[in-house]
Amino acid sequence: MDIKNAKSMAGALRWILDDLCVEWGFCIPNKDAERISNTTHVGADEFACLVLEAEGMDAEMELKHRRAIRNRFRQHFGNELDISDFRDVT
Repeated sequence: MDIKNAKSMAGALRWILDDLCVEWGFCIPNKDAERISNTTHVGADEFACLVLEAEGMDAEMELKHRRAIRNRFRQHFGNELDISDFRDVT
């Protein structure tokens, strides 16, 4: 998936969270996934930190995981996502 195919920011973030769970075992609690998915702006590094913190990890100490998650986000969405990047599907 990339930003060109996403219909909503929440859907795009849910997709990458599911991908991280299946591929790497970062299966964060639903309340955290919902909170992250409902943001209106998030950068790649911020997203990585939010995922690691939801996993109970210290993002400052987990540089390898932080870098990997950040790179996966960038691979699909670039450096950041903003709600204004998505078309209106109402």
